[in-house]
Amino acid sequence: ALVKQLDTILSTLNDILNESSKLLSELRQEAAVCLGLLCTALSYEAERIFKWMFVKFSSSTRDEVRLLYLVAAYRALEAAGERKAFSPVMQLVMSSLQSILENLDTPELLCQSVRCILQVARCYPHVFSTNFRDTVDILVGWHIDHTQKQSLTQQVSGQYTQMFSIFLSV
Repeated sequence: ALVKQLDTILSTLNDILNESSKLLSELRQEAAVCLGLLCTALSYEAERIFKWMFVKFSSSTRDEVRLLYLVAAYRALEAAGERKAFSPVMQLVMSSLQSILENLDTPELLCQSVRCILQVARCYPHVFSTNFRDTVDILVGWHIDHTQKQSLTQQVSGQYTQMFSIFLSV
């Protein structure tokens, strides 16, 4: 019964996240947070929910919706912290985030995906350590791209510094 209910809940949240009305942007943000917290609360379903989120992210053509799925992933990771229940899915999550990072083309999505990766790095440094070099390579690429705004360059620099300090402490 719960599986059927979970499908209904995920479908409803997906509908809200994909709503195109500008008037509902706050509701859409709250739905993303709700999705993340749902993933944490149902940690025994975390793998299924994360996979679902990443599939929805990949199939979405709208950056604003893709951003909401990353917000949801971040909230799930943030709320879960270092819970052991999430340990089995962290490699999947990290691989998915790495794949997303490698294919991004907007600064907003970059920053949110890196926030997710930093959260994985803080709570599961052993999982992150295998992706450190690839992640840093991508960040350096964005950092040295002279066409990017100064604010993005500074943000990427800060994220790089955080990542490096986490990596050194492993």
